[in-house]
Amino acid sequence: MCLKASHPGTIECSRTRGTQVQNSPLNNSKPPQKITREQFKQWLDEVDTNCDGYISWNELYGALQVLGLKNKRWKVWRAMRKIDLNHNKVIDIGKERDMLVDYAEKHWGIIKTD
Repeated sequence: MCLKASHPGTIECSRTRGTQVQNSPLNNSKPPQKITREQFKQWLDEVDTNCDGYISWNELYGALQVLGLKNKRWKVWRAMRKIDLNHNKVIDIGKERDMLVDYAEKHWGIIKTD
């Protein structure tokens, strides 16, 4: 699913021609304090703004900006160095995306731990 913010607080899916998505962390004006692993995985699908199936440096930076994290450039650079196993400068679907979820839980403190 590829989502884009058309107006502040509104997210639309470009593949379904303007269908609004409810209960998205991006729909809130305030970033979420803590989210579950599953919510974070779903949210990563929304981060892919160009709908290519990969998460680029710029897309990840924008996601961290929405979450309100500090030192975004360093965090994105560090995450890409650790997670991008094939060095194609994007986070691929599958193993790399799962690694990003683990990395976010360990280093960014945005995922609830039970």
